[in-house]
Amino acid sequence: MTNDGKNILNNVKQMKIIFKDISRLLETVDDLMEKNGWNPAWKTKNLCLLQTSTSLKKPHQWMPSEIFRFYKKNDGYKLSFASVLLDDDLDENYTISEPLITAGYFDLGDKKVDYPDYGWPRIYGFAKNEEDNGTITPFKGGIELAKDRKYNFPFESGEGFGWPLTSIKNTEDIQNKIIIPLIKLLKDNQ
Repeated sequence: MTNDGKNILNNVKQMKIIFKDISRLLETVDDLMEKNGWNPAWKTKNLCLLQTSTSLKKPHQWMPSEIFRFYKKNDGYKLSFASVLLDDDLDENYTISEPLITAGYFDLGDKKVDYPDYGWPRIYGFAKNEEDNGTITPFKGGIELAKDRKYNFPFESGEGFGWPLTSIKNTEDIQNKIIIPLIKLLKDNQ
């Protein structure tokens, strides 16, 4: 086997490890959100990927660029989310300099949505700050930009934040950087 072959094999194995780590991270977020009264938003509780393909004609979609989870309370008029942005937007609406974990909420106003659009957790990419350091980012500008680009974001408002994915090392980081700020954000905007 050549060095190129070994490098390809090692990269594929590394991506599998990364996906397992992201799965564990989002499962931990699920557990911590449920402890705070927020449950997965779908009956198919394990749904987490956007824009992937098994088509020979779409190799750019063989690997996900976003992995996400939605959460709701019984009233259904606010959705919260956690998402991992692994790559630039497939439609080139935004770029990222490194993978991010993002979280936030959408205020649906008087609209009740049973099935959120899988693309909504990308809103942080449209609206993000220059630095991804947990600073709260209003989604208003991102909503307008997304609508200009023909994306259907029917929510009226929302806010969120992001961190470099590599800054999350353990459950304590998830709790302190994602769950506590997200629950505070949700309570402050009831």
